[in-house]
Amino acid sequence: MSDTKELSERVARLESRLLQLEESLAFLQHTQDQLNTELTRVATQTDRIEPKLGELHGALQAIDERTKPNQSTDEAVDHRPPHWDGRSR
Repeated sequence: MSDTKELSERVARLESRLLQLEESLAFLQHTQDQLNTELTRVATQTDRIEPKLGELHGALQAIDERTKPNQSTDEAVDHRPPHWDGRSR
């Protein structure tokens, strides 16, 4: 009789644990679906932004080339604002 009771208790514990595992699995699958959706959104945004970043990089390089000091003169052009006091802000 004791063996039957112990067996029933063990089966009940295993069923409870199985239910917990099934709930955890459902939660993890839902979380994975959410993460996949977010990853797809980020990848799409990255694909849209990447060409614009390339254009900006090219524009910045062109600006940098135009604003480089003239190597033929000893005096470099100071591009700092007139109120510049040398301290970082």
